[in-house]
Amino acid sequence: MINVAIFYLLGGPLRYCCILFGVLFVIALFTGSYVFPLITQFSNDNRSTLKNALLLSIGFFPRSILISVINLFPFALLLGDMLLFLQTGFIWVIVYFSAAAYINTLVLRPVFARYAPPEEESDE
Repeated sequence: MINVAIFYLLGGPLRYCCILFGVLFVIALFTGSYVFPLITQFSNDNRSTLKNALLLSIGFFPRSILISVINLFPFALLLGDMLLFLQTGFIWVIVYFSAAAYINTLVLRPVFARYAPPEEESDE
């Protein structure tokens, strides 16, 4: 974060590195939000998983924004109001991590339902 601020304070063309870092951060955040759920649902090599995560994050852009907001909320609160973050630290440990995982699952379930192979019914 400080490095980006230093680039922003510099004059000339180095100031635009701030924009480049911002775009790369958003791409990495969106892609990273889909990588681990893809690994659990589908069997691919690393390159295919990263490519599919990037394509899914672009294809389901509103869901990607929602997932990113959910995942970045504690960091935004930490940067915005550290005292409040520390006062509510027990809530992060007890509630937030499981709630964020559950909400991300609810958001990602319809995305993966399109691409999952149909389940076979057994005649038992």
